[in-house]
Amino acid sequence: MSRRALHQCLSGVDFARGDFTASQMQNFAYIIGDRQEGICMLVDPSWGPMDLVRLAGNEGMRVTGVLGTHGHADHLGGDLFGSRVPGVRELVHELDCPIYLHADDIEGATRRTGLASGHFRPVVDGEIIELGSVELRVVHSPGHTPGSVCYQADDILFTGDTLFLQGCGRVDFPGSSSQEMFRSLTERLGRLPGHLRVYPGHEYGGSSATLDQVRRTNPYLQIRDLWAWRRLMG
Repeated sequence: MSRRALHQCLSGVDFARGDFTASQMQNFAYIIGDRQEGICMLVDPSWGPMDLVRLAGNEGMRVTGVLGTHGHADHLGGDLFGSRVPGVRELVHELDCPIYLHADDIEGATRRTGLASGHFRPVVDGEIIELGSVELRVVHSPGHTPGSVCYQADDILFTGDTLFLQGCGRVDFPGSSSQEMFRSLTERLGRLPGHLRVYPGHEYGGSSATLDQVRRTNPYLQIRDLWAWRRLMG
């Protein structure tokens, strides 16, 4: 059995059950860890963070940190259009664990969550985060937000809102950039090997697939011209 543990959890189904908004948002959170050492991290633990801690505990793992793909409240918790989403604030008050997030998204995340910037551990492109025997490489993929990142661990790729199986993240939010999203999809993710298995931030079009499969079927990856891309994204 592989030492690496991976659990994909759907909001409103696997955690945050009974939360109508969580069900509608279809967020994925992930538990990734080292079975032998009994440690794990949570990827984007919004909506039901303590549910995810309990799920990890049921697998014999304790949570040592959070991997944030970007700073939006539906991924890290906090203020979401006037509503309060449980997330990293509740988590760190219980566990006092670091939140890994790109520096360009930390200011917004502190504002949404109410956490001090000291709770966040800034990451940079190409950085390796060690989790027992598991190594996660940071891939900076701005567009949806300035600090959006993907995390690559061997043959898996957590893409957050940079890439869904049948779409990509919106670029009409403050700080979003249509041009940077185009570059992230065609250049930054474009140079990654096709065998990587994509695990997205929402269940939009499916739960996982290889990057090659997504490249063949996702219409947003068929556009190779920036002008045409801008017309599509508005």
